[in-house]
Amino acid sequence: MCRWVKTWVAFGRPLAEMGQIRQNIARSRSEIAQIKVVAPSMALKVIDRAIQAQGGMGVCDEVWLAAA
Repeated sequence: MCRWVKTWVAFGRPLAEMGQIRQNIARSRSEIAQIKVVAPSMALKVIDRAIQAQGGMGVCDEVWLAAA
């Protein structure tokens, strides 16, 4: 997105110089940062629930859950 808005011109100037575009880029960067924290946490919760549902089998080496 950043590369594109630097090269694409609309209304006589690059999109990167337009305020709304800059706000959208900044918002996207902070949302990506949040995803990097939230996604692994959610994955661990789902894996933990799956291990609990499997009982003792969930922590043995025969299923992939223990490695996850």
